[in-house]
Amino acid sequence: THSFGEYQSSFWLANVGAAIIIRNAISPAFAKQLAAQGIPCVSIAHDYFPAPVKMVCSDNRQGMHLAFDYLFSKGHRRIAFIGDLTQFDLRKRYEGYCEEYSRKNIPLDETLTFFTQNTTYLGGFNAAKDFVQRKCDATAVIAGAGLLAEGFKAHLKDIDPALFESIELVTFDVMPVQLLSNKSTMAIDLNLMVLAHSCINI
Repeated sequence: THSFGEYQSSFWLANVGAAIIIRNAISPAFAKQLAAQGIPCVSIAHDYFPAPVKMVCSDNRQGMHLAFDYLFSKGHRRIAFIGDLTQFDLRKRYEGYCEEYSRKNIPLDETLTFFTQNTTYLGGFNAAKDFVQRKCDATAVIAGAGLLAEGFKAHLKDIDPALFESIELVTFDVMPVQLLSNKSTMAIDLNLMVLAHSCINI
């Protein structure tokens, strides 16, 4: 659709029996129009409320629990989070991140959170710059999306190689580019086949 939350062309609707919407690929107004025309819609990881669009998403809180426990078991207590909270799945991951601090009886330190404007490589790039400028003392980072992790790693290596080597990173959503990464990263990945199967079954 070449857009985020804006697409609303309806010229093809006469030939559509149902729609699967990936994240915020269309505008809320268009989601409402699809529903009004009786076209069954399912969204993957985006809430189009109040339009009657059903949603399928991964268990983000469980994913965050796994990520946090992995880092905690390795001795990390200062764990930062990078993510774009306008995205439904990343927002739920951040909520899980906050809950994990509470579960461990550790006060949540807001200086460990880095909110980005998107989930792209550039978002991670800017987060790394902010990380260094703030002199963040986190020993581990959880990135809410794969490209954020890659941008963060690449820029952190450029501006502070020693810090880059000392930080342990866990990310969500494995991206093909991570196969070419300059540093291995533990990942909490999605089962895309299960998501697709769930959408079709709805």
